[in-house]
Amino acid sequence: AAIIQNQITESLEEAEAMALTDALTGLTNRNGFLIKAPTVYAAARADHSPVTLLFFDLDHFKRVNDYYGHPFGDEVLKAFTSVVEKEARENDVCCRYGGEEFILLLGDCSEEKGKAIADKILEEVRNVRIDSRPDFTFTVSIGMISGIPGTQDTLNRYIQNTDQALYCAK
Repeated sequence: AAIIQNQITESLEEAEAMALTDALTGLTNRNGFLIKAPTVYAAARADHSPVTLLFFDLDHFKRVNDYYGHPFGDEVLKAFTSVVEKEARENDVCCRYGGEEFILLLGDCSEEKGKAIADKILEEVRNVRIDSRPDFTFTVSIGMISGIPGTQDTLNRYIQNTDQALYCAK
């Protein structure tokens, strides 16, 4: 009976991990982000420490899929994921928010540090080369919001404002 219970527990844990993880990139998916991010956000509010939210969009990604095909588009998404994971710190929350959109929530991160991380990601993206098409390059637009969450602020509002900043950047 104990063996069966352990198998059931392991199966449930695996199912939960799959439900919160993007299958292509291995990053947290939107659902996982909405579960993990409030902890980082609430800690910043309680500590009066800054958070920075970076919202990324791979530019003209539909054209990549249309011209090169979806398998190549998947390679581009994975390459971008590698860049973001390299710059993310241990307690940051990085997710594939949807399609070609990604979010990186940086806890205890000032605007200055957030800009430095965003600049580093942009620099790394310029240097990405994909083996099957070494001449291919891509660009990314970034929206950024940084500040100390107040009692009236919500994570949802931060996401909306960062999405708006991304829209302006595009």
